[in-house]
Amino acid sequence: FFIEEIRPQGDTAYIKFEFVDSETDAAILRSKPLYAEANKFDTRAFDLSSAPLFNGYRIVDEISGFSATIDDFIDNPANPLFLTHIDNRDVYIPVHEDFVLRINRRKKIIYMKLPEGLTEL
Repeated sequence: FFIEEIRPQGDTAYIKFEFVDSETDAAILRSKPLYAEANKFDTRAFDLSSAPLFNGYRIVDEISGFSATIDDFIDNPANPLFLTHIDNRDVYIPVHEDFVLRINRRKKIIYMKLPEGLTEL
């Protein structure tokens, strides 16, 4: 099967296969194991609608070395944010797919490339 689309939903995902276009066709495949080469998937895939499910994940900024656990998701329509705490202060991280380098769902780590100085505010 060829994968047309993957929509992550927390620790699971919805997968649309090429030529599987009906509920009947999909029912045959539902809950079956999926084996695929890991390098074929975009581990950067980030769906803003699933952002609240990342509470408890660790953010690692590959530029500054900043590392903190996501404590909350602030659903501000103009600027959604992850709330973290470090050195007894709140640090707000903009939830934007351009900052996400990759996501390791097994280790619960979001690797990011944050703008310089952002974590110092």
